[in-house]
Amino acid sequence: MQFYTITHNRRLFYGQVQRIDENTTELLVGGAAMKCVSIHVYDDEDYVSLSELLYDSLCTLDDDLLPRHSGTIDLLNASLLFCQRLFPDKHTIRFTDESVIKCANGKILPLPEVSLMIYGQTWYQRHFDVKLFQDQKRFKAIQGVLAGKPALPWGILWSNYLSTGFQSSQESHLRDNYHTARNWHEFFSEISRDRCQHWYDWTLKLFALLSKNFNVRGTTWKMSFPKSQDDFTINQTEKMVKTLRPRYSGPRMFGGHTLY
Repeated sequence: MQFYTITHNRRLFYGQVQRIDENTTELLVGGAAMKCVSIHVYDDEDYVSLSELLYDSLCTLDDDLLPRHSGTIDLLNASLLFCQRLFPDKHTIRFTDESVIKCANGKILPLPEVSLMIYGQTWYQRHFDVKLFQDQKRFKAIQGVLAGKPALPWGILWSNYLSTGFQSSQESHLRDNYHTARNWHEFFSEISRDRCQHWYDWTLKLFALLSKNFNVRGTTWKMSFPKSQDDFTINQTEKMVKTLRPRYSGPRMFGGHTLY
């Protein structure tokens, strides 16, 4: 087992490398008491697998990993650069996007679908060089639908979807936004601040209709290693800082979890 300190973008992380079977090496990156990123490197493959990405403010050795958004990006970039430095013969990363939005009311929304509906891209697409491992043509068709003018008759949209999540007093406001929106993204963005209160009851049904039942969350993606290594260093250390262990006992979520 080998131990490292990792510096990236003025943040200090802890790295650990260990052999977990005869074909696989695991890289762990995080803070003094947090396992935040797990990457599996296979001897007989030219790619590595991003097995786990968990955000927590304690994922650094020096300061809290805040704010959450840029902190998660720095954490993942540091982990990928760490992997690339140790295994320069590996060329791509594969992962399954299981990101979720965890709401204060206990409901959970799939982040890939929500991000696609609002921005036209998943969180990983917006911040990293990623592509679908398969079904790329079908995914682009869904992006085209969401970028188009909403064409579903208002009565059907309201009765079959929105009325299950919104009050009748909100119908007029929603209808006006729907008819003036240039595309689905504008409509979803207008009501995105209410997603944890309302979206769970209708967004998945509506996305299934627009995407013809395409499951974005759970699909496999491939990612390129970051190109820039500015402000990135690793140093091997003789002893473990502290045993890396997860703070949460719940399921791990790629991209972290967001509480609204």
